[in-house]
Amino acid sequence: MRRFLVPLLLLAALPALAPAWAAEHGAPAEAPKTGKPGTNVDMPNLMAPLTDGEGKLIGYAYLSSRLIADPLRLFDCCLETDAAIAMVLTTAERAADLNVTPAYVTGFGMGSGPQMTAMTFYYGDTLGVTPSRYVAPELWNNTGLTPNDMDVVQFYDAFTPQIPLGFEEYGFCGEGESPAYMADGAAPPYNTSGGGLSEAYVHGFNLLVEGVRQVRGTSTTQVPNVRHSLVTSGNVVPTGAIVFSKEPW
Repeated sequence: MRRFLVPLLLLAALPALAPAWAAEHGAPAEAPKTGKPGTNVDMPNLMAPLTDGEGKLIGYAYLSSRLIADPLRLFDCCLETDAAIAMVLTTAERAADLNVTPAYVTGFGMGSGPQMTAMTFYYGDTLGVTPSRYVAPELWNNTGLTPNDMDVVQFYDAFTPQIPLGFEEYGFCGEGESPAYMADGAAPPYNTSGGGLSEAYVHGFNLLVEGVRQVRGTSTTQVPNVRHSLVTSGNVVPTGAIVFSKEPW
């Protein structure tokens, strides 16, 4: 297998991963980046002049944006953000005495897989397999839930290829099926606050906050009747994922 000696930065690794994934699955080069070519489907109303009425980045705006590291364009890359976020974690018993609507931690998974250190997932036996592949079984085993139980998902999205890869590696669809899965509308709502690509890049912490909001029913882009909300961390480093739920486990 061809191994990379130089790419120390995530922006150097993912441009190599995206076309390799597309070639392996006979897909267009754009496919591993977005559900529809030239469409960034996790953008709510935060960039309204560049979006259609449904909050989707219109094709010409995406395709006319400058290349950053081929095939990633400007809107494939997360924002650069200064921010502060906090969460309070306590017991279910204590939360019952507080004047808040709690979101319960149903379970989580953590791991890395073989031959893995930070930013070097491309040294594994198969190019394109990230630590999420190894975390997902632990997550579903620990929670007793499945992808079909998730009402909303917050995928870590420093760059767009991480979202379709997340759908595949957490078992929402089969390998190579994520572009069609996302484009057909079969995927659950995801990155509802805009995520790192279009809300803020805070190393994924804003995804945790949005996962809690969805369970509480307080998101500005609320999904109806949320029972379970999946939140993942970066799938190109030793990683983890958590499920927040409406009811205690």
